[in-house]
Amino acid sequence: AGDGYGAKLEVALAHPGVATSIVPYTSAYAFKDLLLDYPRVMPLIVLTRDRGSGEVRIDKNGAPRLYYQLSDHDRKSLMDGLDKAARVAAAAGCDRLTTGHFSELHNLPEEPVARKAALEQFIAEMRRIGFPDFKVPMFSAHQMGTCKMG
Repeated sequence: AGDGYGAKLEVALAHPGVATSIVPYTSAYAFKDLLLDYPRVMPLIVLTRDRGSGEVRIDKNGAPRLYYQLSDHDRKSLMDGLDKAARVAAAAGCDRLTTGHFSELHNLPEEPVARKAALEQFIAEMRRIGFPDFKVPMFSAHQMGTCKMG
């Protein structure tokens, strides 16, 4: 929209210890298989400039607690970014895709028509799931904001 809000894609440095914190875990065998293929992994992250906001409150024990709800605009920005990330990865020739929405990797066939259909199905399912609270792993990077301190 030209307003400075939205998503951008970044190919992040993903040390295996960091990357494995968000990949699906279904079994020791599947996890080992994924890590053996790690040199071929293309980690893409979606960065978004939030339009919404949250707050930090101090609980009764003096510990900070984060309260943050994605705004509709930010949900759309993140999903549009994930859509584009999946398309970039597929165009780059990846043979499997996943996001925090899924507990398994999704195969993309080599045959062009089947590949396009599998990609569109992956994206449609990701969009259907959306971002239900506490169900899709997310993390924050490059924290910057307007939180008053002190």
